[in-house]
Amino acid sequence: MPVPVIVLTESPCFLSESIKGLNYFINNVQMITESFFEDSYWNAPINVEKEQIEERFEYLFVKYCSVLEIKPIIFNYLLADIIVFKDIDLYIIVSFLKHCNLEYQLDIDKTKISLALSTYLFS
Repeated sequence: MPVPVIVLTESPCFLSESIKGLNYFINNVQMITESFFEDSYWNAPINVEKEQIEERFEYLFVKYCSVLEIKPIIFNYLLADIIVFKDIDLYIIVSFLKHCNLEYQLDIDKTKISLALSTYLFS
């Protein structure tokens, strides 16, 4: 007799502690891929190492995976769905949302981010 299995992928109980074990599928396509990290590294408007992108992505994904699909508001100065203060974190979260074709809203204090990142986000 088949037994249905329900997996709550956004539950912290099911999130991997390693980036290699994280999964995020849209239409049966894995979105957390090596090519995402490569593209994020080569397209970054700020000076950042690929290892830093992977490290920060792992932290941000585990922290915010439950709000990625609700058109999150991203702030760098107030409480919101996603709160990021570092340029690298803001870049990574926006880059991943774009990669996944997910909607989001930015409410960013441009004086708190680099000019290069501001240009990337708002042009």
